[in-house]
Amino acid sequence: MKNLFKEMVYLGLGVAVMTKRKTEKMLENLIADHQMTRDEGQQVVHEVMEKAKRAKEGTDEQIAAFVDKFSEKTSLAKEEISHLLKAIIEKPKKAKDQLVDKVEELAEKISKKTSMTVEQAKKMLLDFMDEVLKLKKELKKQGTKLSNKISKAEKKGKSFVHGIEGKSTELLNDMNSRLQIAMDKVLDRLHIAQSEQMQLLEKRITALEHQDQSK
Repeated sequence: MKNLFKEMVYLGLGVAVMTKRKTEKMLENLIADHQMTRDEGQQVVHEVMEKAKRAKEGTDEQIAAFVDKFSEKTSLAKEEISHLLKAIIEKPKKAKDQLVDKVEELAEKISKKTSMTVEQAKKMLLDFMDEVLKLKKELKKQGTKLSNKISKAEKKGKSFVHGIEGKSTELLNDMNSRLQIAMDKVLDRLHIAQSEQMQLLEKRITALEHQDQSK
């Protein structure tokens, strides 16, 4: 039952995938251990699945908005950056282990479009990766802690199961807010680089104008 609770918590947090077999197992456990009828159990499973779907859609929208703004501030096509940025957000550990070359490549592209050096752009991407990885680890840790607490509780029934969903939603909202803060830090650094580039351009134009006037 403990593993089932963990699945339910993670599903509510949008970090688990429910197969048909797991869905059936969840239903049978709700009926057996929480004194629910099959109809009540099916309703709970349906609500949990819908919540997971909405969580996934919300995260996808959050990532899409980030990619759009990143593209705008670097003048890089979304196709060039979306795969790596999504990989960093969805699977930061794998990205850190396997996509170092891609990070280098993107850092070089950013340096050509902004006033950032390659090293500055690379550090920005790696800092973002580390921050997302830290968030993901904390999310799983908090999810495990919540599921352990739930598995030891003596309360039963539909209201108790809905309590699980409520707590997982609170945790998910907190994590999404913190993910947005991490994204905003990246965008702020790009904005500064973009502004500095504009200032350099304006200085060059002014210098050229002075040269024309002196001739």
